[in-house]
Amino acid sequence: GFMTDKSKFFSKLRIFVFPGLWELEGFGLVLAEALGHSLPVVAFDRPPMSEIVTPDCGLLVNPSNNKSLSKAIITLLTTKHHPKLSQHAHQLAQQKYHLLNEN
Repeated sequence: GFMTDKSKFFSKLRIFVFPGLWELEGFGLVLAEALGHSLPVVAFDRPPMSEIVTPDCGLLVNPSNNKSLSKAIITLLTTKHHPKLSQHAHQLAQQKYHLLNEN
């Protein structure tokens, strides 16, 4: 739904999961916004998510395999490289989408 303070919402998250399956999904601005807030992401490996998420900032998983989604979420929540992924996420959002964390 509509949010007046996206930064407050994103600040409460450790990762962002976007398992979109709709064939007519648009650009996926919410993924770019999550990256701008330094959040590593998990998304299904299909356009447009596969055009936004890179291995440096998150994980793409097979949309027909729920176990791969669960495994990716657990991996991001427990990985030692989480801070590096967060840094890359923020850099990607700044460079590619000109989005900055509003804080």
